[in-house]
Amino acid sequence: MNSKTKGKARPQGKMPPSDAPLATMRPALLAELGLEDGIGIKAKAIDELRTATKLVQDPQSSANGDELKINTILAHITNAVILAGGTSKGRIWLEEICGKRGQSRRTHTSILLLTFKAFGPYDRSEQKRRQSDKRASDDARGMLNALALEKKLPLELASKVFTVPGKGRSSFYRPKGTSNPTPNFPIEVSATHRDRIHSRPTGAKGLGLFVRTERGAKLAELILNPQKIEAIVAYAKKL
Repeated sequence: MNSKTKGKARPQGKMPPSDAPLATMRPALLAELGLEDGIGIKAKAIDELRTATKLVQDPQSSANGDELKINTILAHITNAVILAGGTSKGRIWLEEICGKRGQSRRTHTSILLLTFKAFGPYDRSEQKRRQSDKRASDDARGMLNALALEKKLPLELASKVFTVPGKGRSSFYRPKGTSNPTPNFPIEVSATHRDRIHSRPTGAKGLGLFVRTERGAKLAELILNPQKIEAIVAYAKKL
């Protein structure tokens, strides 16, 4: 491998399993927009991203204080990802334009999350970057969960679902039907660790180091490398 390219993220064009709801909703979106697969798709995706960008830059209202506006921006971005993400070539294009905005994609990163970070209504200043990354991660996961559960197109989610009391965007951050076995003992997991766990296939093992906090616990370290896990488990059995 060339030393100049080693370690740099390169477009992969692969859709991770977490983005499956995007592919599921694609036929419905194409029908809604009157598009045929392969004809005018990229142009419409560009149009959706331009609409989202104009809304983000709109000086008339604050994206941070207008939930309907935020929902609409994220819906247009999601439309673009659904459209362009239907092919490997389209996904590579998305990765490239996000790269021009300073957002590179790791192998298992959701394409929707990548595009939210690049085009979403988030403060990208150095001081707010971590907080914004967490918001983008929550919003992407919430949108994917909402698509899978509600079976509605993004703009319909923005105007008819997320506006219903108790069904706001944040209510979908955690998949419905899951329960917290320790409701009085919250465990804090950072966006980075959450994304790493989410990228692993079903059944994959991991080891975590937890630090006790005043309210519960915090995941401080996470080990997902199978060889390291095997070595640690083997050593622990000898104790």
